[in-house]
Amino acid sequence: MPTAVVELPARVDPPRKRWTRAECDVLCSSGIVDCQRLELIEGDVIVKERHDPPHMYVASMLYQWAWAAFGGDVVIPYAPINVAPEDNRFNAPEPDLIVLDRNVLEIPADEIADTIVLQTVVGGRIVYQAEQL
Repeated sequence: MPTAVVELPARVDPPRKRWTRAECDVLCSSGIVDCQRLELIEGDVIVKERHDPPHMYVASMLYQWAWAAFGGDVVIPYAPINVAPEDNRFNAPEPDLIVLDRNVLEIPADEIADTIVLQTVVGGRIVYQAEQL
């Protein structure tokens, strides 16, 4: 018995909402969601990883290592960071820790924007390291 060959329908994905930092700020200030558990990555609002004992152990060890290697005044745990200007609108990542090239509490306010991130650790892995290290 002959069978008709038909073309498969094109895949249709549901529409995707790409969130901005400003929209997330409004959402957070409304109190509708607990923003302590959310992170904005490439326009997607993501529930942060649960900080279970193995994660906390690794993060603690990395923090201690970074403190010893760079000094405590330039190692900052769980600090939201700005990314490249072209990515900043849709990203508000919160790494486990960052290492800066200077202590931002001891420099003039007009020099803070010149501070360089030397290292970024997420999920216990170094995801960024400046060439000058």
